[in-house]
Amino acid sequence: MSSSLEHALTAAGPPGTFTISADEEDYGRYNWACMPHVRREEYVRLPEEYELRYVEVIQRHHKRTPYASNTLYEEDIEWDCPKEGPFHHGKSQTRGTTSIYWQTQRNTNNPIERTVGTGFRGSSCTFPTLTSQGIEDARRHGEDFGGVYRDMLHFLPTDRSKYEWRVTNNVLTTQTLGGFAAGLYPTVSQYPAKVQPASFDSLEPAYACPLADRLLAEIESDAEWTAHLVQSQPLRDRFNSVTGTNPDALGWKRSWDHPFDNLASKQSHGLPLPCSLDDRAFCIDQTHADRIYRLGNWESLHRYRGSPQSLLLSVLKMGDWITELRHNLEAAVRGEPMLYRHNFAHDGSIAALLGILQIDRPEWPGMGAEAVFELYWRKEEWFIRVLYSGQTLETSTPLGTLNMVKLSVFIAYLDQVIPDLVEQCTSFH
Repeated sequence: MSSSLEHALTAAGPPGTFTISADEEDYGRYNWACMPHVRREEYVRLPEEYELRYVEVIQRHHKRTPYASNTLYEEDIEWDCPKEGPFHHGKSQTRGTTSIYWQTQRNTNNPIERTVGTGFRGSSCTFPTLTSQGIEDARRHGEDFGGVYRDMLHFLPTDRSKYEWRVTNNVLTTQTLGGFAAGLYPTVSQYPAKVQPASFDSLEPAYACPLADRLLAEIESDAEWTAHLVQSQPLRDRFNSVTGTNPDALGWKRSWDHPFDNLASKQSHGLPLPCSLDDRAFCIDQTHADRIYRLGNWESLHRYRGSPQSLLLSVLKMGDWITELRHNLEAAVRGEPMLYRHNFAHDGSIAALLGILQIDRPEWPGMGAEAVFELYWRKEEWFIRVLYSGQTLETSTPLGTLNMVKLSVFIAYLDQVIPDLVEQCTSFH
């Protein structure tokens, strides 16, 4: 996948697949709708002299409706969610409760409703929420993961004190866990999930860091960023004319994130690209959409790998989580009983993590994108293997491909790139 701006502006076709969740003939290729992950078919099993002692996973949630901020003021198609939606109910220590899920109420007599835009007219969906297709992708993901670490390697524990789930404060991650756990442990109906308070959640990440905010603002206003906006303006004019988007709306004009999410969410669910409400023959066609996907992908790469400030931004975003990972690896070395942790996160989480590890061929992490850290013991030494999209992760660091790297060498690299994050984030004003 090319990361050059020229490629984003002039190449033909999308940077991967955006329209289906499962493509067995081309499995392993970038698929935004459902990224490749660890499966029996591709997994490379190590010789028996290597003993797997600990596994930690971080993945993006699975596919969903678009965020409300990424929906058009008035959509030209319907998107409804009958009999599905996010569950919201409490758990008592002493009594059972009734499961409750939300269905959005629209077409009300609330006069304020008319001021916020129609969006998908009459929709009962939450924006965002995992769809039935996204939950099924998560369930299949859990089955595939179990096919390797439970059935092939006989590693996954059944004792709940030896494995742990973690989610963010965004409900998309809990919804993904619900599907994933059903595929991995289908006989268990209820789990606790760890979640850090939003004020210091390292997994989303959501904590305040003024220096990170400044770096991101600088990256999104540098010469290359400005050039990509200028050179893609005719495409933006077309998008705005078709969709009725206000050209002065800040969120829609400063990047391609909003159009990308709107179109990709639709196409990954088999929904059509938008046409004008006034002229049904005036549309965004696939060529336009492919170019938007390439531009959005370039933006993600520029933030986390392409700019001279990308590494520091990545560290400030996900360095806290990496620090937690390091402690977990060291705890496993000391013989502590936890064998497996699984973290459900977001595209920004995965992109920043890959930025810290300096992935050699960067990409926008699609739905379900997964990184697996495997800790092995062999002849008095500890080794780590990192898998991304089911394959060993190739980096541009001196570590090269993260395939059986000595744990001490891996931790030394982390020590080198991760500063005192509290000082970095609190001392800058």
